[in-house]
Amino acid sequence: MTAAAAYELSVLYAQRGRGDASSFRRAATWARRSAAYLRSKADRALRTSMTLEALRLDFYAASSATDLRTTAAATEAFVRSCPLPPGRPQPCDGGLKLLGEIARESLAQGQPDSRTQAIGAFRRFLASASGRQSGDDRASALLDLGTLLAQQGESLDAAGVDEAIVALREAGALLAKGTQRHRSALAQVNLGALLADHRPTAAGLDEAERLLRPWADPANAVLDPSVVLAAQRNLGGVLFRKQSGNREADLTEAIDLQQRALASAQSDDPVTRIRSATGLAIVLEASSLHEAERLGEATRLIEDALQIKAPGLRREQSKALSVLVQVKLHQRRIGGDVDPAEIERLLAKARASASPDIRETARMAALAADVARALGTEGTLGGRDAAIRDLSTALARLGADRDPTLWATLQNNLGNLCNDRRRPDLMPCAEEAYQRALSFRTLADVPREHAETLVNLANLRFAQRDWRRAGELYGQLAQISSAGFLPALDRDILLNDAARSDRWFERASFALAQLGRTGEAIAVADAGRVRWLRQRLGLDHPRLGLGAAGLDALPEGALLLMPIVTSAGTVVLAAMRRDRVVETRHLMLPRLDGDAVAAFLKTEWLAPYAAAFPNGSASDGGSLAWNQRILQAQAWIGVSLIGPVLRWLDEEWKRAPGEVILSVQGELALLPLHAAALPTGGSLIERVRVSYVPAISLLEARQPSTASPALITLHDPAQEQGLPYSSAETAFAVRAGGVAPPGPLDEEAFFRAFARADTLHFVGHARFDPDEPQDSTLKLAENRRIRVRDIVTRQLGRAPRLVVLSACETGRLETATMANEYVGLPAAMMSVGAKGVVSSLWPVSDGPTLFLMARMLFEIQAEGQHPAEALRRAQIWLVDRTGAELGRFLRELKPEPGSPVALLAYRLSVYFRTAHPYADPAFWAGFVYVGRW
Repeated sequence: MTAAAAYELSVLYAQRGRGDASSFRRAATWARRSAAYLRSKADRALRTSMTLEALRLDFYAASSATDLRTTAAATEAFVRSCPLPPGRPQPCDGGLKLLGEIARESLAQGQPDSRTQAIGAFRRFLASASGRQSGDDRASALLDLGTLLAQQGESLDAAGVDEAIVALREAGALLAKGTQRHRSALAQVNLGALLADHRPTAAGLDEAERLLRPWADPANAVLDPSVVLAAQRNLGGVLFRKQSGNREADLTEAIDLQQRALASAQSDDPVTRIRSATGLAIVLEASSLHEAERLGEATRLIEDALQIKAPGLRREQSKALSVLVQVKLHQRRIGGDVDPAEIERLLAKARASASPDIRETARMAALAADVARALGTEGTLGGRDAAIRDLSTALARLGADRDPTLWATLQNNLGNLCNDRRRPDLMPCAEEAYQRALSFRTLADVPREHAETLVNLANLRFAQRDWRRAGELYGQLAQISSAGFLPALDRDILLNDAARSDRWFERASFALAQLGRTGEAIAVADAGRVRWLRQRLGLDHPRLGLGAAGLDALPEGALLLMPIVTSAGTVVLAAMRRDRVVETRHLMLPRLDGDAVAAFLKTEWLAPYAAAFPNGSASDGGSLAWNQRILQAQAWIGVSLIGPVLRWLDEEWKRAPGEVILSVQGELALLPLHAAALPTGGSLIERVRVSYVPAISLLEARQPSTASPALITLHDPAQEQGLPYSSAETAFAVRAGGVAPPGPLDEEAFFRAFARADTLHFVGHARFDPDEPQDSTLKLAENRRIRVRDIVTRQLGRAPRLVVLSACETGRLETATMANEYVGLPAAMMSVGAKGVVSSLWPVSDGPTLFLMARMLFEIQAEGQHPAEALRRAQIWLVDRTGAELGRFLRELKPEPGSPVALLAYRLSVYFRTAHPYADPAFWAGFVYVGRW
């Protein structure tokens, strides 16, 4: 009875003890007295239980490291001298669990040596009779053991990882059966983080995502906010590493999660704040959407995080500095103004603050190698050879067994460092490193990283002119890329995914052509093009190796040309239908390599273009300087590309084509290939009809057009200055059988006309946005605009067969980062059903455009000509017309005296009476037809 009374007092004080150490101490005292009163042999088990309860109350009362050490020693003594025989569940087993909990708390109080004691105690408890019983005690011990093992981070070996995974899995399952939702969440969040860090295979990351996603939702109000924060941060890390699905979609979600985690981080928790900021910066740097903006944000995050001052942040600061180095390298790679000396200073600080751990040493060697590779001769780090030696030494020390994932990643980095076409002596180094990386980076386990190393190895083979092996490797990549194309994603993400094949398809095509496999080369090249546009139009993706889809729609006598530019030269793939049979050929142009094309474009086209049209204005569209650049481009295209191709085709086929269809991607799409100067004189378009198609697989068999298609012309909807002759162009369109809806034009009116017309003729202002092509616009009334992204997201039941965009730069495309896609107004129009688009490659002058469009619309409406032929005839007509003839043409409209149109008619008739005022290519060569038929 006395023992029972003492126990009741113990319970009473324990209930008061929450937050009050003295009450817990008094409770412990009464528990010991209760045990002391239990003297009989029959009370032995109960006395042992009360002694253990007193020790637990001592643990609750502990308020210092000294108290914890004292309690731990007493508990250890209790376990050693426990009087009960082993073999069945008993209170003595609980002493092991309590000892683990005390050591765990000591670790949290800053005593790192306690981790080993805690792990050992929990292992012993779980091996005991009580620990083997399924229940809350086992679940709690498993959670503690798994968490303690996982917290060892990179010092955890493979066996420890396996043990932690097993423990956390079982803990989560046991706790989910009970009412401890918080602890169940904690087990799953910890397991997700462990899998992401130590089992980053496709299967491991998928499991981690399943575990973390439910707990990352802020709506989980019953959870401790710290658990939600950890789940968000860890899920962001999983999505960053994820091997399946769409890379940019995963990164976009990861950015959102990391931003939420950073916003939730407590200001008084410096470790979590700097880790959250660094995690967000890592994902921002990895994304290739809105690169400049996201890299700027990453820089700000890291710089702010490095201002956090608190003890024990050395590891976090070293990682933040490493990430900042990567961000600066990325900024420099996309043209940012980054001082190489600054990058080297940051690298030196990161290395100085890094831990001596072998993994960290290897990472720093890899980072230094990245810097040496990026800076080349600008850096002062001792050069590429020194970086190779350092990274090779670090890899040898690290070994494949210690951390296979890191080892394979750094082997891939070593391969990149050695893969320099200017250093053929380093190619064996690159080859061996990539092969070692692939031994762990398998398609089944890490498909994204497998593809990354595969493309590096394929590029190496390509540089070695090993066409057979390069073709095989690129073919594998093309298959992986096609299989991973997910059409149900956000358009921005999907476009980026479609474009970022790093031109595997083109290089695969070049290698196949070198082997004489022309049909396969055409199919592979076309398979990588306009994948988003094909999906939007509901077309099947080409099946690699089975021939190029669309060639069966090639008209009789038509010649298809597909120039593919690579670092090894250009291959021109050709197909012609003769007597109902499609024949294929290819021509190698080794001198026309990527460097030659880039050099011409940079110095002779892009820089003069920017100087001539600083604001996209057409005021200088016919300037002498710009016209001279076009003449130079015509000559260069003729000598470098079109001339050799036509000579070769004359020898191969002994037959002139009836028309030429160009399938052009990348930088060549900026140039007027149709206007190429021929060695025999004149231009290509004077000799033959020329049209463009984004991809062969878009070609459709041509159907006879209606005799009088419905033509709707939209006249200068922005009602701005700068288009004095647009009213005359509209009037000629009406004379050709069109209608011009009255009044200002808003978005709804535009799309109503779009859905009613067979031919939609837009006369107005447009703007191409080179930084964000999807924001390129057509201007409407009251400064409203229709953007590319507005068109492609519109749900329309019908679209014009032909869209004529009589405005500046409507045919320009984004080629720097999306060479495999067709991003611009023509693609937007085709994506909603238009079969073809007439548009301009540069800002065009209003005067000559008036005549060109009037004549072209007449050829289409009255003569029933195909748009490409109608445009060609109009261009030739404009070149051959004298001022007197053009003046008479204008006077057919009976313009008001003194109006801009009347004054133009007068100037042409008087000052250019016998001259050909618009013969220069600046006035007519900018317009092209891009179409599917």
